[in-house]
Formats: sequence, C-alpha cells, structure tokens
Amino acid sequence: MSTATLKCERLAENQLFKNLIGRLEAFYVLAEKFRLVGPTEQQQEALKRTGFSFSYHIELHKSLKKLIIKVINQRDPILQGVYLKEAYTWFFHKLCKMGMLSKVDIEKDLKLLNPTAKSMAASMTKMIKHKVL
Repeated sequence: MSTATLKCERLAENQLFKNLIGRLEAFYVLAEKFRLVGPTEQQQEALKRTGFSFSYHIELHKSLKKLIIKVINQRDPILQGVYLKEAYTWFFHKLCKMGMLSKVDIEKDLKLLNPTAKSMAASMTKMIKHKVL
C-alpha cells in the first residue's frame, strides 16, 4: 500500500490531513514488517489486549484511505474541510474505542479537533471565580 496517490496541494499544510497521512504511512510500514517477520511479542500482546485482529486494522486503514481519497476529490474547499474533519473524527473515535491511543495522543487530537475548548474552559472558570468573589 502506498500514500503516493494521497497528495493534495490545498491540504498540504492542514494538520488534520498531515496526521492522517502520517498514521497511514506508519501503519503501512508496520504492516510490511508484520508481513515479513510476523508480529513481535509486543504486537501480539497489544492485539490480544485490544481484541482486534490485525486483519481488522488492515480494513480500518483501507477505509481511511478511501475516505481520504473522497476528501481529496472534493472540489469545494469548504466541503473538503468538513469532510476532512469528519474523516479525522471517525478515525480518531475508532482508535480510541480500540484502545490504540495514549492519553497524550488523545489530548493532542482533541485539542486539534477543537482548539478553542481549553481557552473557553479557562475563560468560564475565570468568570465563575469572578462572580463568586
């Protein structure tokens, strides 16, 4: 599998797009190693712990690639952004439910999906403190 077909000038600097492509590329490297030498003990333990077979991971990443192709083929830049965010959210939730993300990754991805959440929370906290005092 390759990400050579997943190029888009409009999305080249978009962090969501870069993250998805990066995850696909990392998975392709992992899948090739898995194919050549089989799973490591760590991978076997992770597969057993999560309960998801490696073939499920392959199908998940194939689906992600199809979604990214649909995003790239969208000509309307606004819809392209909406589709990209939906694809990212879908993949992020799948990885979370599978237990494949660390707490740091989850926080980073949540911040990327909703960058104003922390600043809004901080503002609300300040307002509440101000009203209480």
